[in-house]
Amino acid sequence: MLENQIPLSPLMGAPFVTTQIFSIDWLHAVDLGVAADFLGGLFATLVHGSLPGASRKARCAQLWALVQEFYKAQKVEDRLHGALALNAARAQWLFAKLRCSAAQCRALVPFAQAAAATWLGQGPMESTIKAAASHLAECYQALHMDFGPPCGPPGSP
Repeated sequence: MLENQIPLSPLMGAPFVTTQIFSIDWLHAVDLGVAADFLGGLFATLVHGSLPGASRKARCAQLWALVQEFYKAQKVEDRLHGALALNAARAQWLFAKLRCSAAQCRALVPFAQAAAATWLGQGPMESTIKAAASHLAECYQALHMDFGPPCGPPGSP
């Protein structure tokens, strides 16, 4: 802040408040941001030709059926309620953001990794999408790892 000649917030003067205590808001940055954008793009890519089906409507129905199978197999509670079919069918461009809750988006990340690996080919774009799906899934898996006790002020438990 000082390098950019921005006055320091009074919050920065509070005891134990440093830039190290702040972290990224995962829900907004990833669940409702990056992951939703990625899932929308992946699903649009699948519906626009990677899945079997004679029409976009048929491929959309196929994708919806695959999602329902995933939900059932993984016992997912935070499910889309028909929105995926409507969003993918109406997408006029390749990358349409998936409109859903953070929990619904988060639940679909493992599905995205499996769907990309199964339904996408070996071309440069498809290989990049598959790699991105794997990296996104790894990010979510890392969230569930135990990194030890949370950081706090010196002397705190």
